[in-house]
Amino acid sequence: MSGAVPKAKKSEAVANAVAFLRGVNVGGNNVVPMAKVVAMIESLKYGAVRSFGHAGNILFDGGGGDDAELKAKLEHGFKKKLEIDCVVVVRRLDELRALVESEPFGTRDQPEVTKYVALLAGEPTKEVKPVRNEKEGWDLFERRGLDVFFRSWKVNGRSTFPIVDRLFGVPATVRNWNTIVKVAK
Repeated sequence: MSGAVPKAKKSEAVANAVAFLRGVNVGGNNVVPMAKVVAMIESLKYGAVRSFGHAGNILFDGGGGDDAELKAKLEHGFKKKLEIDCVVVVRRLDELRALVESEPFGTRDQPEVTKYVALLAGEPTKEVKPVRNEKEGWDLFERRGLDVFFRSWKVNGRSTFPIVDRLFGVPATVRNWNTIVKVAK
């Protein structure tokens, strides 16, 4: 047996950020295979890149840099390399985990209600108080930082998602709460 010391393994990158893509692979718009999205993000020198689902939830190692810089770099990559204009919302995994643990919808099971979170792409330009729309069957009940929580109790074929942009004056992408919970794990 030689006295050689084995080389230390190069540490692997670990996902610490999530890029939520607005309008990619939704309703037949901006259709792109997630494998291409992953490859594009890897080409920008980010590691531990993987997709969750098919509608633009990308986990990756965003380093410790500024989220606004990450967002700008990713949006530029989509435009330049994939010819897609899309809003990218970046959240850190630790932020998402804290959000899930805070139980913004409470602990009571509400099977008749679908829960959503709108992830704002920046600071809102308008302040909004809780809103309830009985006619369309939804309520927007709370904003915490750049996250807006709302519920829908009727399915009527109309998307309530565009109202978030209009209400807050800033682009947002919406995810079902169950998706946020799964991504945060």
